[in-house]
Amino acid sequence: MPELPEVETMCRGVRSLVGRTVQTVSRPACDCRPCLFAPEPAEMNRRLRGRRVSEIMRRGKRVILRFEGDEYLVVEPRMTGLVLLADPPDPDHLRL
Repeated sequence: MPELPEVETMCRGVRSLVGRTVQTVSRPACDCRPCLFAPEPAEMNRRLRGRRVSEIMRRGKRVILRFEGDEYLVVEPRMTGLVLLADPPDPDHLRL
């Protein structure tokens, strides 16, 4: 699990999303071990699509996105601490 300063850096890095509206929630195809989602991405899409991000905060080692209508998305980074806000990198940009 990443250390607290790395999680704070992650939280600050996504704060630019405040005020933006969720267009869609989907689970991208990935050849790596899949991340756990709860609820399923289809349910997250139903609940978050069209909602505006109203606040981003950190609680311990978790990043919390608050949406209008009091919906929350909690991100708990694991060993890599990787959170993608765009398409995954292509194989030319992967690192060991």
